[in-house]
Amino acid sequence: MTTATLTFTRVQPDDEAAIRTWFDLRQEVQDHDLPDEPAIGWALHAGMLRHPWPGSENQAYLVHRDGALVGWLGLGLPLTENTGTATVDVQVAPVYRQQGIGRAMLSEAIRQARSLGRDRLVLEVTGAAGEAFAAAYGGRRALADTQRRLHLTTELDAQLDDLLADAVAHADGYTLLHWTGATPDEHLSGVAALESRMTTDAPMDDLQWDQEVFDADRMRARDAVMLARLNRAYTTAVRHDASGEVVGTTMLTVADGVDDAAGQWQTIVAPAHRGHRLGMLLKIANLRFLQQHEPAVTRVDTWNADSNAPMLRVNVAMGFRPVRQWAEWELTL
Repeated sequence: MTTATLTFTRVQPDDEAAIRTWFDLRQEVQDHDLPDEPAIGWALHAGMLRHPWPGSENQAYLVHRDGALVGWLGLGLPLTENTGTATVDVQVAPVYRQQGIGRAMLSEAIRQARSLGRDRLVLEVTGAAGEAFAAAYGGRRALADTQRRLHLTTELDAQLDDLLADAVAHADGYTLLHWTGATPDEHLSGVAALESRMTTDAPMDDLQWDQEVFDADRMRARDAVMLARLNRAYTTAVRHDASGEVVGTTMLTVADGVDDAAGQWQTIVAPAHRGHRLGMLLKIANLRFLQQHEPAVTRVDTWNADSNAPMLRVNVAMGFRPVRQWAEWELTL
């Protein structure tokens, strides 16, 4: 397909060369725009097409102009919930910017989304230029979140130990559970119930997003994707001793080939069990668990909505510091 002078070529999951070209361009853009970010990781990158999350599809297009690679366009298509929405990633090679290419790419994304029956786009942007780009198409800023980073140093250890001891003192009647990789069968239903709360309990501000509902089968499928993408996952859960129920969970991941960086994924505690500092307990205990297995990790990144005051209190107390501001923008088609 061609838009103006641009040609869009869809990257197929079995086309190793095209996926490599896409990977190299992604890394070039990241090195230019976000030089302090960890490397992308080949297995994680290729897995976006080869191993999408359950209930979703990803599409990627290499964008050329007169034979020169000028950017890439990504579409994320929810298939279970939020089926009227497409997420969009527009990336222009640094040397080709300020030439109208990004605008033409977004126009193509709008055309594609409409052809797929989608009536809303969601773009994640950072910086004034990204926000101006989304606003120029009539988008609205729906959710503000901040990326924060924790640098793991020996000086931090005493601070974390004190916080952990305090959390343990307030968590009488609860037991920590740890595992690597896939969720154990005996905890699938409990973790699935908590995972289903991530799109209702965590603040979404004005972002329109239907609840993502997990059951044991969907959890198994999610874990299988993690394994296929060679993502090493470290999970800590908390069990309520009186009921035997898993009432909180958190996860850290390390991408294959990016051994010095970890990503903080969801942390959630069931509403009836909040107020016992279980969030702090989970996050620090899981960090210690990760460090036992991943001694090369020197930093952890997390993202939180600016309106998520309870989790921000935990992260700030642990020593996470802001890296950059992000925002989700919605475009109604």
